[in-house]
Amino acid sequence: AALSADAEIAQRLREALASDAIALNAQPLRALRSSAGFTAISEILIRLSDNAGQLIPPSVLLPIAARFGLAQQVDRWVVRRVLDWLEGEHPERRRRRLYVNITASSLVDESFVEFIASRLTGRTVPALGIEIPEHAVMLHPEAGERTIRALEALGCGVSIDRLSGRADAIEFLAGLPVSLLKLGPEFAGMTSATDIPYVHAEAMVRIAHGLSRPVAVTGIETQDALRCTQTLGAELAQGVAIAPAAPLILPS
Repeated sequence: AALSADAEIAQRLREALASDAIALNAQPLRALRSSAGFTAISEILIRLSDNAGQLIPPSVLLPIAARFGLAQQVDRWVVRRVLDWLEGEHPERRRRRLYVNITASSLVDESFVEFIASRLTGRTVPALGIEIPEHAVMLHPEAGERTIRALEALGCGVSIDRLSGRADAIEFLAGLPVSLLKLGPEFAGMTSATDIPYVHAEAMVRIAHGLSRPVAVTGIETQDALRCTQTLGAELAQGVAIAPAAPLILPS
């Protein structure tokens, strides 16, 4: 039954990709200091409902996309839709950078950067960022370095998500043109400076700053977590306690 349910979601995703029936939301990252000098940043989040109209959680949808060989198709679909939206008539659309998440499948695909390059214009280059999970980069270090350097050469910002703090990962990322390091929601449970997540996050922020890289903490759902994020020195924060994701591109 589980396989049948997953296959049904995969088929729903195939149909939605073919008909542009997927919504894209944007969740902003907020600068925690007025002097930070950051361009406005938002992360693009995919939203798809099942045949009964219920939202399919991304934590369910994206692994199914990978298992059924749809991950690259999803990544390219999102990039295409975001770039088409940025290319619109209203210049205010391009006053912030929109980060699109990509999977390991696209990271190792040598044609992925070529696909982005073929669709970028002078107007949209500064407004597009690509977000890559650290584990994907470390699983495929050669492809990760090639893709990150190629994206930077195009003018796209690169964000590394779910920073682990592993020494080998920090050393590897230190030599790459990465514009933002993000700590995952596992750190968002912080309530005070004595919490283990806080101590871990503070050490990671200190290392990132030693590499001259800004840090964002994600998944912030409480005011306590937000206060901790401000105290430990992160530049940016993201989560429902700051701003929920809002619709950006509606299904066709």
